[in-house]
Amino acid sequence: MIDEFQDTDPLQERMIRSIAQNQPNTSVFVVGDPKQSIYRFRNADLSIFENYVKECRQENGVDGVYINMNESFRMRSGLYRQINELFRFVWPRNLGESISNLKYEDLVGDVDEIRDAGTLPLMAMVVNAQCSIEK
Repeated sequence: MIDEFQDTDPLQERMIRSIAQNQPNTSVFVVGDPKQSIYRFRNADLSIFENYVKECRQENGVDGVYINMNESFRMRSGLYRQINELFRFVWPRNLGESISNLKYEDLVGDVDEIRDAGTLPLMAMVVNAQCSIEK
């Protein structure tokens, strides 16, 4: 499992591929959020994250799953609506275009509604080794 995958640099990605390719029946689980990518100054390359997402979204026999983790359990609906409005504006015009071709994905959920329901769903972005490790 690789957390904060949006901050992966090319060397780290080569290490991940090397480990996964040399281990039979290996799955790679990656979790990340391109909006939180902050390590470009140390060669983090958001296109790596983007390529994994693209490979998992295609249906040409790729053995991988992309799950959008867009449910927020920490804020009220008024706040995430404002965040969505801001990011829908800046992502395609400046921020997103300069670092990635990924589209902005809206946040959803309301902490009060979730609390009233009494459960929190468990989600993950899962990438099988077949999906993005083997080229």
